[in-house]
Amino acid sequence: MPTPAGANPAARPELRALRRRPLFASLAVPALLFAAAVGVLAVLWTVQDTTTVIVVRHAEKQLDAGKDPLLTAAGIARAQHLAKQFGSAGLAAVYATPYHRTRDTAAPIAAAAGLQVITTDPKDVAGLVATILADNHGQTVFVVGHSNTVGKIVQAFGGTAPDEFPETEYDHIYIVTAPRFGRTRTLHLQQ
Repeated sequence: MPTPAGANPAARPELRALRRRPLFASLAVPALLFAAAVGVLAVLWTVQDTTTVIVVRHAEKQLDAGKDPLLTAAGIARAQHLAKQFGSAGLAAVYATPYHRTRDTAAPIAAAAGLQVITTDPKDVAGLVATILADNHGQTVFVVGHSNTVGKIVQAFGGTAPDEFPETEYDHIYIVTAPRFGRTRTLHLQQ
C-alpha cells in the first residue's frame, strides 16, 4: 500500500521494524560463529601441543641379587600387565635406564607398541625431560624409572609426586599431561 503524501514513511510497520533493530544484532550471528571457530581451533591446538608422559617404577626385582638384579616372577607378570594396559596407547617412545629391572619392565610395553626401548641416564632427569620435550613434544611416551627417580621425573614435567617411594612399592603409575601453555595435570594410579 503506497504511503499518502505528507505521511511519515516510518509509520509503516516494516520500516519501524527495521529502525528498531540495532546494528549489532545483524552482526551477532557472524560474531558468534567466529568465536566458536576460534574456540574449536584453540582446543585442537592445545590437544596437539600437549605431551603426555606415563611414568612407572620398574617392576618387582630380585632381592640380594647385586647391583643389577633381574625381575622376579611377580615383576615379569607386572611388566606384562603394563604392556596390556599401555601397549596400545599410541606411544611414540619408551624410555628406561640401562639396568635389567627397568629394561625388562619396559621391553614388553615397547614390543606391544612396536618400539625399541630408549636407554637414559638415571642420574640425568633434566636431560630425560629435555629429550622428551624435544623429540616427543605433543606425543605420548612411557618412562620406567626407579624408586628415587619416578617422583623427580613427574615433578620435572610440572606434575606432583613424592620425591621417593619405599623399596617395597612397585604399583604407582603417574600420567602427566604437560601442555605448552596452561596447567600440567597429574593422574596417579595404583595397580
